[in-house]
Amino acid sequence: MRITDLVIRNALSIEAQRESLLAANIANADVAGFVPTDVDFGRALDQALESGRDALSTQPAPIAAVARPEDLRVDGSGVDLTREMGKLFENSLAYETTMKLYASMMARLKNATAI
Repeated sequence: MRITDLVIRNALSIEAQRESLLAANIANADVAGFVPTDVDFGRALDQALESGRDALSTQPAPIAAVARPEDLRVDGSGVDLTREMGKLFENSLAYETTMKLYASMMARLKNATAI
């Protein structure tokens, strides 16, 4: 397996997991005491590449609580909707970019084998 394939597959897996976590953060914004979580993309990708396996195949990416004391509302929820929506948008762009990279790679491979 080429390193490029491994990187792209792992990136997509981690970005998908991150999207689920961010969506859960947004969905639970009004839940008293809810602490939002997120994935450290760089750390998760490094971990997956060091193991030489697909991300999430043996263990989920590292998840961390991301509420800061200044973000806590009176009800104890640590969700800042503006910040979470921004992270979700950023993650969606990263996922789309990774998919375009994968499609481009596959097109080049197809062209190379068609000769």
